[in-house]
Amino acid sequence: MPNLIKIDLSHNNISSVAEGDEGFKGYETIQELNISHTSISNLVPFKGMAKLKRLEASHIKMIMLGGLEGCEELEHINLSHGKVGYISCSDLDYRCDTSTTSFEIA
Repeated sequence: MPNLIKIDLSHNNISSVAEGDEGFKGYETIQELNISHTSISNLVPFKGMAKLKRLEASHIKMIMLGGLEGCEELEHINLSHGKVGYISCSDLDYRCDTSTTSFEIA
């Protein structure tokens, strides 16, 4: 899907987005991903999402978040009202040192 720029999976009964280490391969044009109010527990990796600008992941019990180093245009991450078990420190350091302008955890 070469022209797809937004995926909204919010408020769906899904528990995973991708299997293995393929991540979002084939979705290179995605700029916005909304997985709020889902049962997704693992968001690793984000391979192939270099154009991702917004990640909405509020109200979920996410166990693991990582693989953000390839998301060079990421500006906003929302993890509010959820339970995050693990965020890769190297990913967080990378994102905070570059272009991320908004990071919400509450």
